[in-house]
This record gives sequence, C-alpha cells and structure tokens, in this order.
Amino acid sequence: MKYRTLLPTFLIFTQGIASANLLGYWDFEANFSDISGNGNDGTAIGNTTLDTTTAAAGTGSLKLVNADDSYLDINPGSGMNVADEPVFTISMWVNSSTLQDDKRIFSEGSTTSSAPLYNLGTGAPGTGSNQLDFYRRSASATTNDHNVTTAEPFGDSTTFGGIKREGPCCGFSGSLDDIAIWDVALNSDQIQAIQMAVSPLRIDASLDADESSGQSVDSL
Repeated sequence: MKYRTLLPTFLIFTQGIASANLLGYWDFEANFSDISGNGNDGTAIGNTTLDTTTAAAGTGSLKLVNADDSYLDINPGSGMNVADEPVFTISMWVNSSTLQDDKRIFSEGSTTSSAPLYNLGTGAPGTGSNQLDFYRRSASATTNDHNVTTAEPFGDSTTFGGIKREGPCCGFSGSLDDIAIWDVALNSDQIQAIQMAVSPLRIDASLDADESSGQSVDSL
C-alpha cells in the first residue's frame, strides 16, 4: 500500500468547465520526470533536489531553497505554454518553510524578455505574504490587475519554484508535491478526489462523487 501524508496547504487554480485531459504530472517519487506520458520532464537547476521527509503522496517531493537560481525547469527551451489554453487546472501540494513575500511556485515566461509573465506564488510585501497570489503581465508589459484574461503565447519557459525568463528570480523555499496540470477546469468531484489523495492519473470526466468519496487518506 502506498501511504500518504498530506502537507499543510493544497492549491488548485482552475477556470472553465470539465472533462479531464492531463497535460503533465510530476509525483517526485524517483526523479523529476513527467509521468503523464506527455514528455514534459523537469530539469533540476541549482540546489533543487528530491526530498523524502516532506512528501504529500508516496515518499518523495520537490525540495526548493530560497535562491533565485534554484527551480525545476520544464522542457527547457520550449516550456509548456499552459497559459495558451482557454481553460486549465493546476493542482499541487505546497509546504512553505517560512513566511515568504513575492516568491513563485509556478511560472511561465520568456527567456528573451522579462515582460510576459504568468505566475502563481506569494503576494508582494504588504499584499499577502505567504498567501496565494495570481499575477499576469502581457508581452507588452501591461499588467492585467491580477485577473485572468484572453490567452496569448508566453514564450519558452515553464518553471516550478521560481521564475526563469532573462534572469532567474523569486525562488521559493519549501516543498512542492504531486503537481498536475490539465487542459480543462476540474469539477468539484474531481477536486475532492485529488484532496482525498486520488492519483491525478485517475482523474477524468467519468469520476463522480461516489467514486471520490470512496477513497481514503492515511493522515491529515
């Protein structure tokens, strides 16, 4: 049996309507590979490692230090461009090692321009330290007031735990686990199933409330 110990915070960022096509899934059990079968493998940069002491699911998690040059690089040179999707869901378990301002847990951007950004992370000083903050800026450097807007290409960089772009920035300190991305917005039954430790590999449009409520979690 695969035992699961859940981290203090579970985040789901979602918009749109549901039918579940998994774009990427990283369980960090043995490596940084995408186990969805889509080949969106990660490359550890800097002091980014696997950790066996703070796993939310299974025995491994992504360990990050508070350093701008440490993050997980997804498909270096091409990224995933999740922000191009009209609807999508990003889910992950997050364990913050300290109160943090203006740090990133998910980012898309360009390595040739610091203008376009799509970020999930902690708020800037005075505007939500250690709380989830969504930030989007278009290629013309227009800030969209932290609101979801029309999708547009965001370049060649997708990273977990920091920003890559022209230079690295905003390194998160803590652990991330079971990161999954879908090109749809999950419904409430699917979200509940993930919270109850159902593997993202099993989340699809056929999952209903009865199936999700039948799962168990070893400890909270």
